[in-house]
Amino acid sequence: MTADQATLRPGQAAGPVPVIIDVQEWIMHLPLGPRPGTCVAAACRDLREAVLADGVDAFDNTQLHAYLQSMNASTVILAGIATSHAVLATALTAVRHHYQVHIDPLTVTGVDSEAHAAALRRLEQTAGVTVGPYQGRDLRDS
Repeated sequence: MTADQATLRPGQAAGPVPVIIDVQEWIMHLPLGPRPGTCVAAACRDLREAVLADGVDAFDNTQLHAYLQSMNASTVILAGIATSHAVLATALTAVRHHYQVHIDPLTVTGVDSEAHAAALRRLEQTAGVTVGPYQGRDLRDS
């Protein structure tokens, strides 16, 4: 579902909500690093109940924040392309909205490996984003 199509039953608790950003066909085939976009797409493909978002910030001009609020979500799991652009901007906005933010490094990639690593370090060190394998509820289809 897209950030604009997200609907739910009022008061339904979501737990962590995966948000997949900019995993679009044209972006996946650009030269990216540290892993190809197709690998990120494969890692994201089976995430359950994920919200799909496009753009530099998944919160801009979408209903994402309203959806997350209506789901009583406190944690977002971000995945997608590119770590130093759309993922970074979305993570910073999520932190400003007081969500706990988690990024599994296997589900994101950047325009190049250095920018990717720098963005993850910045998010972890200055914004309190958790970077590493998600240890909570299983978000993958079985």
